[in-house]
Amino acid sequence: MRDQLADLLLELGANLRAHLETEENELLPLIEQHLTRFEYDRLTAHGRESLPREQAAMIVQMFLEGYAPVMQLLIRTVGARQYRRHVRRLRAPNR
Repeated sequence: MRDQLADLLLELGANLRAHLETEENELLPLIEQHLTRFEYDRLTAHGRESLPREQAAMIVQMFLEGYAPVMQLLIRTVGARQYRRHVRRLRAPNR
């Protein structure tokens, strides 16, 4: 069980690292070059407002379904902290 968990954590870490690196290296520079702070805030607000809550919950559940229960727990805890740090960076006033 311990080896299986270790393998799953390594896989999750690699996937998350690849995703965040792509986001930071490709997406964030484009956002900074092409959107003002106001435009970015409006875009994210539109995304939040246009997705009904029940669909948002369903999308998260669909994502988590592909992972073993122990990974789901790790994503919900460790992933939540990482997400909050990322959001703070995106919303920082000095962007």
